[in-house]
Amino acid sequence: MKKILLALMACAWIFSLAHYSNVSMEEKVGPLDMSLSPNDEQITIEAGNIILYQGSNLIICYDINSWNFTRLGKNNGVTKEELLRSLEMETLR
Repeated sequence: MKKILLALMACAWIFSLAHYSNVSMEEKVGPLDMSLSPNDEQITIEAGNIILYQGSNLIICYDINSWNFTRLGKNNGVTKEELLRSLEMETLR
């Protein structure tokens, strides 16, 4: 049930991504309306990863990076170019 709730929150958040900031040309980050307990570990992110950052921010990754994050999920089979196009960020290429 918790994963379903997080997925629904992520979907709602994605629809408003245009108002959130780009970080290091690798990810799009925005605040959640609530805080969640993080379970950070050193991971390498890639296009399609959905990450919880500092317990109160959601990140959609569109490039490779390595950091301490809590991975929430992954959109398999998506490329950086597809994400940039869908996030209307083609100017970042």
